Amino acid sequence: MRLVKTRDARGCEHQFVDPNEVGLGRPDHGGKAIAGGIEIEYIEAPNARPATSSPAANPSRDVCVGDVLTFDLRGLNSWNVDYTYNGAHRTTTTSKRLFRRVADVPGNFTLTRLCHRSANDCCSEFDDLSYAVHDIPRVRVSGGKDVHQDILEGDLVDIKMDLVGTPPFTFTWQRRSIGSGPGSSGKILESHTVKDLDSHAYTISTSSEGTFEVTYVQDRYCQYPKA
Repeated sequence: MRLVKTRDARGCEHQFVDPNEVGLGRPDHGGKAIAGGIEIEYIEAPNARPATSSPAANPSRDVCVGDVLTFDLRGLNSWNVDYTYNGAHRTTTTSKRLFRRVADVPGNFTLTRLCHRSANDCCSEFDDLSYAVHDIPRVRVSGGKDVHQDILEGDLVDIKMDLVGTPPFTFTWQRRSIGSGPGSSGKILESHTVKDLDSHAYTISTSSEGTFEVTYVQDRYCQYPKA
């Protein structure tokens, strides 16, 4: 940027430099004034936004243990990234435009600040990049133990399932034929899906022989196995 011409309220003006011929710091043709100037470099402020393909882009900001939170970093190609995870503050340095963090435990993750690693110390702070990390739902059949029970003809046996997570639950259970040996898997004899269960417990009453197992479970936020 340089000063080329001035004009006062009466219309008097003075041209300091010929903008077509005189460079920064050179006098005008009359030698009566010195053309001063400063160079201004435009630098984009650092910014971080959730990558569109990442769970971090979920508008509800609810993610699951095991999710990889990915953020698109913008600005100069070297940053200091500040974040907190369950109250512990961390700072990391990266020159990659995609910043990734694995949500490995339940709790809260917040990306708080992003700074250029340069002399200008330009930083941006965020108040909309906070996430609730939810645990993966799970089901315990018969208390998580292997139970072998004989059924007399005409009798019923109750198989209790305990669900851990945030209702409502959807889960699929199957009954298989008893395997021929240790580690062998029998044939699937029946399969059922229970939807929108608001309770943490579910009981199956059956008189059928077989091995009962849960193959899929989903709660309000997460599912196993992942899609």
